[in-house]
Amino acid sequence: MVFERRYHRGLAMSLADKRDLLRERGAIAVWMYAPGRRRRRRLIGESYGIPVRALLAEDDDGEGDEDLQPFTKERALYVYSTTVLRRYEGRGLGTILKAYVLGRAFEAGYRWAIGHAKEGASVALNLRFGAELGRRHANWYGTGDAYRFYMLKLG
Repeated sequence: MVFERRYHRGLAMSLADKRDLLRERGAIAVWMYAPGRRRRRRLIGESYGIPVRALLAEDDDGEGDEDLQPFTKERALYVYSTTVLRRYEGRGLGTILKAYVLGRAFEAGYRWAIGHAKEGASVALNLRFGAELGRRHANWYGTGDAYRFYMLKLG
């Protein structure tokens, strides 16, 4: 999977797992393409999420689940990823992709977009949209990377 290479092995999702996740009722997935030669488009970005209730209904107790508890009765979308391939970074495409997925979420009736973002550019992207930061996880899923919980009120 193209985008999974951008993540630590412990966070990369198999194609089968991603397909199962995106079959969840209320899932939102967006892909960004660039024009290519001979009418072929190149995939350059993706963003996707599922309802918080669906995420918490899974049997495993995942890291950060306690951050999600206050949103179980809200119309909240857990955004797993907003990723642009390295070759296309620095052009504002991540901002465009995030804006589009947030608009789709609002249009679908969600009132919150929440997630866990890696400290640095990912957290900064969410702050640009007015996110509030919550708990810091110093070693997210054993990756050695710090992640922050974020909450974005939509609308």
